[in-house]
Amino acid sequence: MRVIGFESTPNPNALKCLMAMASGSSPARATGHGLAEALFALDGVTNVLVMSGWVTVCKRADAAWKTLKPKLKRVIEAHAAGSEAGAEARRAE
Repeated sequence: MRVIGFESTPNPNALKCLMAMASGSSPARATGHGLAEALFALDGVTNVLVMSGWVTVCKRADAAWKTLKPKLKRVIEAHAAGSEAGAEARRAE
């Protein structure tokens, strides 16, 4: 899974992260609770809504999207890579 873009929302402190799933990957595994926990660990993140294909993140008013966007992308893609690698390993067993 990779982040393919960001969409603004009516709330200036919320941002929708759009994702593309790799062929054969499982949206449920890639966007599980571990992803929300990883995003909450980022300084400035106050709320997370994880769905299949997109994630909406809310930030504190004093946090800057310019700083958060690259971190969001890294966390989402790293989590998905780990989830997909784990799923591959389980299928190989």
